Amino acid sequence: MIRAAIFDLDGTLVKTEWLKMLLEIYEPGRWGPALADEFLARDARQWVRGCSGHSAMSR
Repeated sequence: MIRAAIFDLDGTLVKTEWLKMLLEIYEPGRWGPALADEFLARDARQWVRGCSGHSAMSR
């Protein structure tokens, strides 16, 4: 019962963080809001930017 309550709370907190990111406005042509990078960095993650691997396929 306690695990379910904690999971539910964690899910709500994560959803709230993502909603904040979705509502953050950033300039066109940029990669996105800085908050998204900070959110991923909490778990030592980062976005993959660009098209890595495509140049090797065209050779």
